[in-house]
Amino acid sequence: MGFTKLAKDQSYNVLYEDLYLYVATDGNDANNGEELYPFLTIQRAIDVAATLDTNNYNIYITVGTGEYTISSPIRFRQLIGSGSLSIQGTGSANVTLTASNIICFLADKALATNYAISGVKIVSGASGQCIVASVPCYILYWDIDFGTALVHINAAGGSYISCGGNCKISGSAAYHIAASAATIAEAGITITITGTPAWTYAYAYAGNNGYVYAPGNTYSGSATGARFYVDRNGVIYTNNAGLTYFPGNSAGVFIAGGYYDNYQNVATAAGYLGFYGTAPIAQPAATDILATVLSNLGLRAAGRANRITSGFGVAYACYDYATDSHVQGAVNPAITATLPSGAIVLGGVVHVITGVTSGGAATLAIGTVAGSSATALLAATAKGTLVTDYKVNTVPVFTNATFLRLTADGAINFTIGAADLTAGKVEVWVLYVIQGG
Repeated sequence: MGFTKLAKDQSYNVLYEDLYLYVATDGNDANNGEELYPFLTIQRAIDVAATLDTNNYNIYITVGTGEYTISSPIRFRQLIGSGSLSIQGTGSANVTLTASNIICFLADKALATNYAISGVKIVSGASGQCIVASVPCYILYWDIDFGTALVHINAAGGSYISCGGNCKISGSAAYHIAASAATIAEAGITITITGTPAWTYAYAYAGNNGYVYAPGNTYSGSATGARFYVDRNGVIYTNNAGLTYFPGNSAGVFIAGGYYDNYQNVATAAGYLGFYGTAPIAQPAATDILATVLSNLGLRAAGRANRITSGFGVAYACYDYATDSHVQGAVNPAITATLPSGAIVLGGVVHVITGVTSGGAATLAIGTVAGSSATALLAATAKGTLVTDYKVNTVPVFTNATFLRLTADGAINFTIGAADLTAGKVEVWVLYVIQGG
């Protein structure tokens, strides 16, 4: 198989050439992974690869034609040595990975190993995700057909996910690509879209210092929803391809300091909440939670705002059982924002997207990692209250008796109490102000 056993006191093998492992629908994880004796699961192939010293050689996992049911996230693991690992299907039209409402590929531990994924179709369901990285790592992908998912590609925590070739999109998602404190590069390729997928929020998202690099693409086909969403120093770069560049049928969204090429949502010299660019974006719909909060304050979005002082910001965080920890204790969600030290939280809203459930008497609270407390935004609330579409104000409710001042930079987090959760998705929007320079 391309490796040799070390001395008897060693517990792993050393490669002397590139190694090819095989996965097939009629395989068995008790096999050795050779072409005639393939594994049944991609995870088993990765686990075996992680026991080998790559000795600067690379490992290739070939996934045979057919449909594979993914019952738990396929977790990337650190390899011994500097070799890379590639997972390559026989083509996105031939191999389907069905991960029912869970993450399909997950990097949740820091990796020095470079990973690549190609030649597969991924269907993760309305609350699942296709590729997620929440730690520093590098993942390359191409020839992937992205089916229905919550997020097709979700990069966070210093990760770098890059597209190396043409891809397809055949299913709807909240976001196709979402970068938060991480980078996604999807440039110089053709993306073929079939079936008119719908974006719940936007095709591309960059926030919390996230960066999306996407110049030179060709998009074939159509989609519905916002083309992009930028906030909290997130940057999307398209080499000035224009505000209608990404697939979608509605204007992009600028929130709290996001950048799209030369466009930015900031307080202008005239003192209005707007953005630098050539034309205003559409005002949010009246049903938008954030728009409702702004309206209650007498503010508007997108170049039609009333005069306000500088320094207003909007922070957003979302707990999702499908992607975040569900056990008791503090949870730092994949989608969050950091409230700056000295910021005064005026108020906000909590919205339950999917009802919170548990085998016990679980509670959920919202606060910050530092600068306040674990219940500063929402006191521990029983699961029975947190039903689907439940809405409630945060602890600060726009009064001098309830406002919150951050004593240190603090990322919004959630705390699960009393029992582990079995489902739930909860978002929080927070409006704050901070002294301008």
